[in-house]
Amino acid sequence: MKMHRYTCERCGETVAMELPRYARTVLADSVRVRGTDRELCPECIRGLRVWFAAGQRKGGE
Repeated sequence: MKMHRYTCERCGETVAMELPRYARTVLADSVRVRGTDRELCPECIRGLRVWFAAGQRKGGE
């Protein structure tokens, strides 16, 4: 299977994963900043989800 290699635009980690997993993980959870999609590694995606969930629990303060 063909591998896709990219660099996380948050932490700088280089990640290699098979194209179907890349599509499910990164493209589905890409982040748009100032009109541009950003590729994040799975760890940074998880960190963002935790951060957003914490904000929802606090009432968005």
